[in-house]
Amino acid sequence: MNNKQYEQYCRLQEAIRGYGFPQVYDQMLSMAVKDDPPGFRINLLDFSSGERIRYKLQFYKFDSQDDYTFDHYQLFRRGEIPIKATVINGIDTALVDARMGEINWHGINEDLLRRDEERGSGRLHREINRLLSDLDRLTVTEEGTHLMELLATKHLAFTPLAAGSHIHPRLEELDQTYSDTVKISTRRPDAPIARDAIFILSTPPQERTDYMAGHEAYEVRTKGYEHRSTKEQHLSVGVYNDKSRYFTTLKKAVDHIERIPLDQFDPIIVIADRLPLMIKEAIIYDCTDDQVIAVKTSNWDLNKKETLVNNIISWHLTEGKTTAADFKQKSGLALSSYGQPDEKGLTYQVYPPIGPADGHRHRKPFKRKDPPDNRGLHM
Repeated sequence: MNNKQYEQYCRLQEAIRGYGFPQVYDQMLSMAVKDDPPGFRINLLDFSSGERIRYKLQFYKFDSQDDYTFDHYQLFRRGEIPIKATVINGIDTALVDARMGEINWHGINEDLLRRDEERGSGRLHREINRLLSDLDRLTVTEEGTHLMELLATKHLAFTPLAAGSHIHPRLEELDQTYSDTVKISTRRPDAPIARDAIFILSTPPQERTDYMAGHEAYEVRTKGYEHRSTKEQHLSVGVYNDKSRYFTTLKKAVDHIERIPLDQFDPIIVIADRLPLMIKEAIIYDCTDDQVIAVKTSNWDLNKKETLVNNIISWHLTEGKTTAADFKQKSGLALSSYGQPDEKGLTYQVYPPIGPADGHRHRKPFKRKDPPDNRGLHM
């Protein structure tokens, strides 16, 4: 960590402590600042109140600045996760639930398991392996797979053992499903500290103060799709890298996209029995709810040395998140209706809501509505 990063670390550490969060974040904060991503988050668990409380702290470098901003935090209080008592593939789910409840999963790491083996007993390590094997054996049926996910969420979510597993993103999603939550903008002068935020959850949702009212935070990410002809298979190969940028207004996010040459958007290769067409996109997300707001799209004909097809550049707006009039007012762009590009070649089309993005920022599929140059292509 260089001097600049250490100054950032100390400043963010002071900001986090000012909100009274549990003192378990120092190492995570240090690693994040040293890695120097455009944005990062920290998950904290707190059992001091007798309940399982999780905090998600979000940090961004806004508007091309070098300094991080502690932008907002979210509090989750998880309720009871019911486990149906049944037997699947010889595994008694009620018994597995009870056995998993006897282990302090949040205190288990590789060092602890190694010491357990070195002492000669290895009893804890063997029991953990048996339980993980039992969870795997449940997945022979659809019901068993669902129960496996619930058991893993109840006992393993946000533990060291789950952090590196392939089911980790799913555990976070389920954990939120069974949690009451409130989100707090740290830009507000009346933003409550962590201890007081817990009491907000005791208030009926309709009576709670909206501590994100008027809060704006946007993520811009670029990606693309390359379509190539094949007669035998449909195969998608995705390449993602962290080129996210964060902005405090929609206009700044749009202005950033407008400055990026279209041919610099990153491609995702998709092999399909369609035209040799590359679709390049820049996507704007609302960081307050992780929803897609708008997507800038351009189509490129690979048979003509990446010539822009029909000179059309499209802005696709997510229905329910923004309207054409609102988007034009906030961005300053003069959009026209689809198929009637103005002198800048800008068009727009409204699609149904895309829904929350997962940890990999994939968008839910949708089909374009009668585009003359890429009819039938799916995204």
